[in-house]
Amino acid sequence: MLEMHDPELKKIVLKAEKYCAAEERCKNDLLVKLANWGVEPEKAQTILEHLEDENFLSEKRFAKMYTTSKVNQNKWGKVRIELELMKRNIPEKYISEAINEIDEEKYLKNFNVLVSFKSKESLDLNPLIRKQKIIAFLISKGYEEDYIQQNFHI
Repeated sequence: MLEMHDPELKKIVLKAEKYCAAEERCKNDLLVKLANWGVEPEKAQTILEHLEDENFLSEKRFAKMYTTSKVNQNKWGKVRIELELMKRNIPEKYISEAINEIDEEKYLKNFNVLVSFKSKESLDLNPLIRKQKIIAFLISKGYEEDYIQQNFHI
């Protein structure tokens, strides 16, 4: 339990709790925010531990929420999601769990929506160039190359 005899520390902890309660955060994001608030690294680590103990912060929960959000709202593929979570120093086991929980029907539906969107956008192109553009677009969205080969037919 965090000792909060210091009124300044108490103020920062309350601010950090509010920040984490507003939306799901990861440790990396919180450490950046605490540094921006001028919190020393030792105190930041103590605050981080407090927030984890009080369940304001969870890397596992963040990975799941982030993955769900990016699949549903941005139609991202697994590769892009995994890379973004790795950039945030999320443990591999949480990344794997979150990726494995992606609804395959939703994933394929998103894939097909993106193919349809990009196909309509490049109707006037040579079929080979059109196919290359669509594949490049799907890769940029983070879909796996083998998944593209299995599910993309023009």
